[in-house]
Amino acid sequence: MARSTVRRLGYGAAAPLYLAAGWVGVLPLPYGRKTPPPDGFTGRHGVDPTLVEVRAWVRRFPGGNVALRLPPQVVGLDLDLYKPDGAASYAALVDELGPLPATWRSSARDDQSGIRLFRAPAGVRWAEGRAGPGIELIHHSHRYAVVWPSRHPDGGTYQWWHPAGRLALRPPHVDELPALPPAWCQRLSQPPTPPPATVDIHPARVVAGHRYAEACLTGAVAELAAMRPGSGRNNALNRKAYHLGGLVGAGLLDYAHVRAELYKAAEANGHVAKHGARQTWATIDSGLRAGMAKPRRIA
Repeated sequence: MARSTVRRLGYGAAAPLYLAAGWVGVLPLPYGRKTPPPDGFTGRHGVDPTLVEVRAWVRRFPGGNVALRLPPQVVGLDLDLYKPDGAASYAALVDELGPLPATWRSSARDDQSGIRLFRAPAGVRWAEGRAGPGIELIHHSHRYAVVWPSRHPDGGTYQWWHPAGRLALRPPHVDELPALPPAWCQRLSQPPTPPPATVDIHPARVVAGHRYAEACLTGAVAELAAMRPGSGRNNALNRKAYHLGGLVGAGLLDYAHVRAELYKAAEANGHVAKHGARQTWATIDSGLRAGMAKPRRIA
């Protein structure tokens, strides 16, 4: 039987189109998969690829899936509206903040789920977990968007949906994206919700510059950030959160600061990429709250 000569549309053909539309961070993925992207080009410490690197990937991965690391002035709302918790979270945000403007959406589904893209101020510090269950923020320092013409692991092809609601025949240009409304921007960049009132936290008791507590935090974050896959990252994250929670409960460290630093470490070691933001926050919070219930008394 003669070998098929049909060529699969993939990264090789799509990358130049994305570059022309202003998407600098266009990365290859294995065909039919969402991971892994090339090392060093995603996350808080990632860099955007050079044109030389993209051209090399075009030759090496012509049929691969396509990922976009979003530029600093773009944020994506990954809405799982086919799930009850995602639909409920989105409805609650719309009720609180008003509707979002129609925008471009990347999805392998046709039920309004997917990643909706908006322009936003480049300096915003997005707060993971603020949008609620079933919604995740995608931005320059966190994750990436899998886009046309990628093949979904469960079948189906990622498509671009035009703001008018129809399938688009081309990728959007970065400048075509509407702005995320200020109320949404403020709501999703606020500090995470503090722990329940049942946890005894007294911010006024936080001791500024407590050397032992700060050293514990610095050491824990460094140790976690250096952990590799298969080394028990999830258990270690929970354990470190528990020990630091004892210092938070004693008023020696700030809850929000410790929480944010632990999340950064989980991003650095790949925990977030593997388990997602929701599970990472849950692991951190369970450890912190358990530790805060048993404050550590330091002389």
